[in-house]
Amino acid sequence: MTMFLMMIGHNQRYVIIKRRFQHSKQTVHKLFYEVLDKMMLFAQDVIVPTSFNPNPNIPGHNRRLRRIFKGAVGALDGTLIHVVVPAKKQDLYRSRGKGDCYQNVLAICDFNMMFTFVVAGWEGVAHNSRILSEAITDPQASFPFPPPDKYYLCDAAYAHTRGFMAPYRNVRREGLSDEYFARYDEPNVSFRNNNVVVDDDEDEIPTHGTAADREYMTQLRDEIADQLMHNID
Repeated sequence: MTMFLMMIGHNQRYVIIKRRFQHSKQTVHKLFYEVLDKMMLFAQDVIVPTSFNPNPNIPGHNRRLRRIFKGAVGALDGTLIHVVVPAKKQDLYRSRGKGDCYQNVLAICDFNMMFTFVVAGWEGVAHNSRILSEAITDPQASFPFPPPDKYYLCDAAYAHTRGFMAPYRNVRREGLSDEYFARYDEPNVSFRNNNVVVDDDEDEIPTHGTAADREYMTQLRDEIADQLMHNID
């Protein structure tokens, strides 16, 4: 376990682990994959959907968000994880013109900062919404759909429909000093034209759900925006 954690936590190569723990490369390789197999099984018990009911023990810094987004049960997003892949596959894993290779990993996190769903292994060039669409339609993925009156918060890379609340498109964020709106970590979102937010791949975003679903979420989003504008908690 110590060798495994050192390799994945510090990106150490076999030769370093071999010298540090005085084992042969074959032994290090064998033990690494034994632990990896067990961790994959362990993840099935740890990364599981939590209750969709409100949790009164939400940390204080997230409690305000919970009051504003009353139906939210977590946040959904994709993140790029650096990987080493064979040369013949590297073009698929080079994320949007960047030199390094990445996996695009979809994850859902609840308001207690616990991961409740993860899809790993997609190529770095894969669009976030494509990964979500595949996870939704794949019965083996067991995607944790929220109840009809609940939803996940997501960014502009995803379709705005029932169960998924995305932000307004092409909206100026000038004058917003709130700490919750001050961070923009999504690599697919760029800032142009005086802080107008534009998603680079808007045309690629597949829609799911019906027109009624999208209308329902739009009305709900408008109500939340109205509360924020009038500073009503």
